[in-house]
Amino acid sequence: MPRRANKGPGRRTLPLPKATVEQYVVAFCKAPLTRKAVMDLSAMLAQVVGSQLRPELPGVNVEVGHRAFGGSVRRHHLDAFVANARLGLQMGIDVKGLNSPESVAKNWNNRVGDLHELAANHHLSFPRAVMGGVLAIPYEGISERTLANIERAMMNINGRRAVANTNNVLEVASLLVISKANRQIVDAIPDPNGPLRFEKFAQQMAEVFKQRQG
Repeated sequence: MPRRANKGPGRRTLPLPKATVEQYVVAFCKAPLTRKAVMDLSAMLAQVVGSQLRPELPGVNVEVGHRAFGGSVRRHHLDAFVANARLGLQMGIDVKGLNSPESVAKNWNNRVGDLHELAANHHLSFPRAVMGGVLAIPYEGISERTLANIERAMMNINGRRAVANTNNVLEVASLLVISKANRQIVDAIPDPNGPLRFEKFAQQMAEVFKQRQG
């Protein structure tokens, strides 16, 4: 039997305001370098993801809000999800952002590690769950080598399709690189033709979700 989704006091499901990726980019570029700003940006990015997912999954209750789910090792908070008492967690998404070169240099590897742990923690309890992760970072002030390392690390945790193995890999990972100088998403990083592009995230998540339900 699948483990039931946690319905304890950690649940804070929010109404889904209309949020666009363009609005998120502007907010990312203007935000102060504070912990609260990072948390507010993550909440906004979760709203963007939810807004993009709902048209891809008509009739599916995609919820946005910071909610804790019990995994194989510990409880883990998700920012967007599909879950019910009968099937447990069916889809879970964690969004993370680092909004300064200094925070990227110090923390990018930890944030990728968090997404790696997210996949393993929940896939062991919910093998058919479609797990996704988004990492947003600035472009200016980051070396080409670091950008390449981050893209490679995100590729390494992307692409789980078989449910019998590779529990520590996400179904879909996305890297969102934002130029604060130009207030736009960088076109060249990650690979424009690769699977990590944010504009492909909702569609890819929906495609895997539909395949799992079939």
